[in-house]
Amino acid sequence: MGYQRLCKGLAVVCASLVIILSATVLVGWHTANVDLVNLALGNMAIHYHTALGGLLAGLALITYQRKKPHLTTALALPVCLIGLLHFVQFISKSRWHIDHWFHAIIENSAFTNTLNLAPTVSIALMAFGAALVWWPHREHDPDAVYALRAVCLSLFAICLVSSWALYDQNQGLYGWGNIARMAPGSILIFVLLGISGLCCTVSAAYNKYRHRFIQMVVSVLVPLVIGLSIMLWAALGKTEARHLGETIRQESAMTLSGLRHSLRSQAYSLRRMANRLARSAEPDLAAWRLDAEMYLLDHPGMIALARVSGIPQNVEWIVSEQAPQQIQPDVIQKALSEAGRASERLAISNPSLLREGSGQFIMASPASRGDKNTAVLAVFDGAALLQGVFFHEYLDLMHLTVSLGGDRLFETTAKQDEFRRFWAITDQVELLGKTWTLEVWPTAHYYNDIHTNLQDMVLVSGLIIAVLLVITSQLLLRSDRNSDLLRTKERQLTLLLDNAGEGIFGLDAEGRTTFLNQAAERITGYSAKQMLNKKQHSILHHSHADGRPYPEEECNIYRVLKEGGQHFERNEVFWRPDGKCYPVEYTSSAVVNHKGTITGAVTVFRDISELKEIENKLRAINEELENFAYLASHDLKAPLRVIHNASQWLKEDLAEHLRDEDRENLDLLQNRANRMERLLDDLLQYSRIGRVTDDRFREKISGTEMMENIVNLLATPEDVVLNISENFANIANARMPLQQILYNLIGNSIKHREGRSLRIDVDVKTVGDSYIFTVADNGPGIPAKYHQRIFDIFRTLKPRDQVEGSGIGLSVVKKYVTLYGGRIEVHSAVGEGCCFTITWPISPQQANR
Repeated sequence: MGYQRLCKGLAVVCASLVIILSATVLVGWHTANVDLVNLALGNMAIHYHTALGGLLAGLALITYQRKKPHLTTALALPVCLIGLLHFVQFISKSRWHIDHWFHAIIENSAFTNTLNLAPTVSIALMAFGAALVWWPHREHDPDAVYALRAVCLSLFAICLVSSWALYDQNQGLYGWGNIARMAPGSILIFVLLGISGLCCTVSAAYNKYRHRFIQMVVSVLVPLVIGLSIMLWAALGKTEARHLGETIRQESAMTLSGLRHSLRSQAYSLRRMANRLARSAEPDLAAWRLDAEMYLLDHPGMIALARVSGIPQNVEWIVSEQAPQQIQPDVIQKALSEAGRASERLAISNPSLLREGSGQFIMASPASRGDKNTAVLAVFDGAALLQGVFFHEYLDLMHLTVSLGGDRLFETTAKQDEFRRFWAITDQVELLGKTWTLEVWPTAHYYNDIHTNLQDMVLVSGLIIAVLLVITSQLLLRSDRNSDLLRTKERQLTLLLDNAGEGIFGLDAEGRTTFLNQAAERITGYSAKQMLNKKQHSILHHSHADGRPYPEEECNIYRVLKEGGQHFERNEVFWRPDGKCYPVEYTSSAVVNHKGTITGAVTVFRDISELKEIENKLRAINEELENFAYLASHDLKAPLRVIHNASQWLKEDLAEHLRDEDRENLDLLQNRANRMERLLDDLLQYSRIGRVTDDRFREKISGTEMMENIVNLLATPEDVVLNISENFANIANARMPLQQILYNLIGNSIKHREGRSLRIDVDVKTVGDSYIFTVADNGPGIPAKYHQRIFDIFRTLKPRDQVEGSGIGLSVVKKYVTLYGGRIEVHSAVGEGCCFTITWPISPQQANR
């Protein structure tokens, strides 16, 4: 517990540091404080979204330690979404401008690397946020513990690669940048998050794994694969960047060579014209004018030619359609002065000398060294001149700008796109005394042609491999746990089978034994080796008890293999190895797979030899008891008849001499003898219930006939109205014991009417597979406390001197109804009559006794 508290404390401390550092960076962005934005750890700023994600992740870790899982999930979800959004933007090569707005706060060229969130940072935020979303609700699940631990180790791998990338400052990738763009402060934040997350996994309840080897291998492989993928991604990007840079430099050199050649051609043409003028004492001006017009046609970009004679104000111009505005004499004088000082007697003016932003410049060449005021001037449109230097096909591949002395002459686009920011190469060359500056970068079309997706494929493949490793490890761990669980259940099942008192064996679809428990070995006398993979019937069940062969196709155990379901049997025998048989009771149940196909059976059996002996003894005892009851009843009735007859004879012979008291005593003696005789008859009938069934129990009669028999037996008194429903004509049943039950209930109502007029309603109706009989009267009723006691044997609610009876009639009814699977209920209250309801099966099955 102390170790866990230490881990929790360390997790809180690291998470708190992340919150403080992230909040500091965010404050720095919003207050335009550069030192806060980079945490004074170098010149690289921490991306705004990195700080925002770190702040939310730190708060999520704190709320997790506070046992607030829903708040943890709510804080972690934006972290995952930030990373996912940037990662999708990176993969799709889109530009959603989600990370440019905060650069309006601090306009610092050193922070250009924070324009786009590095892919490694987006992956780290996405993975850590997803782990925190899932983790709080499954912290006691070993899979969740392992997943968070793998994510934390991946963070360490990313930080390690990023540290290497910071050391290797020569990497240069466009757009999303490279690993080196993760600022030192960002690395610190992710290291602290990884430590805090690892401490959370250690402090979790399920922080000990059973399968440490798989975890150790995957814990090493996942960060290694991610790290190698990122390093290879960076190396491929670096190689591609180097290749593209070399291509652009070659294109720049070729462009400068073409520019040099074109300018020298223009300069030498102008020089030749000046030399021709110098060689002629009286120049042929008409020829010169014609020559100048041809020059304007043959030289792209030349828009005017002039001959200066004497003073700068004496200038003759030959102009094209793009004639320049009036050139001031001081401009011409300045151009001529620069040409005179030039070593090659040629000079070019800055474009700003003519007009700011015009892109036009003057090329001047003196006619002779002696006459400095005679010269030839050419005015060039820089854009038109350079347009003729570059091929159209070349301009489809490269963007470029050309500047002369700091003034822009030519540009293919004014758009400051990302390709210019990351890939532009600037070269300078000295031509005709001026510095020409060339800036070249690829067009989007050219970049897409030479750019390959191999770099991104390597990174995505590495991530996929890492995910597959994690998934595979989870499957292996889950498979191992399921195997352990299966082995545990098998041990429990084996223990259960071996400790069962009944024998149990299994069969396959062909009837071969697949397993048996220890009780089966003990009961059958066969070992598992003798039974397994062999036909059970040929070993245990091959013959009947009398030795007759028992065909396999008639075997009740094998029957369920064909018909399915379950079969119970208790009148067959199994055979032991010594050739002796023993009676068994067994249940054979089919085993069905998920498709409904019978694949085998399971048989549960027991040796009932002792039970059979006990049944035989009980049967003999019952027969003795029945004989005894009959003999006892017969032998006891004989003296009772003697007593009854003797008292009658005394009463007749001594009639003249008997007093009233003597006569009452003799009547009482006769009544007691009669009551004892009826009691013996009722007891004999009660003892025979369920054991003695004569033809009356098999004779089928209609309900109407049965009720006629009851009425004839009752001899209903005149003050009793018996109302029998016509529904009895719709039923048919065995005569006994139903006739006896209804006779007893109706007779019981008549017997207890207490001298009042009585109405008895007897009805029957069919409900499902049962008959519902009701016997209702308007007699005195029965108190609720006696509703169950009236069915007890010998129970009477009034003294027998008031109501003659043995107290066995309702007991007989209850015993018959229960024995035949029915149910009897009584509904009565004092003074409100009584109603007996009997639920009787249409096809009753007598219960086994």
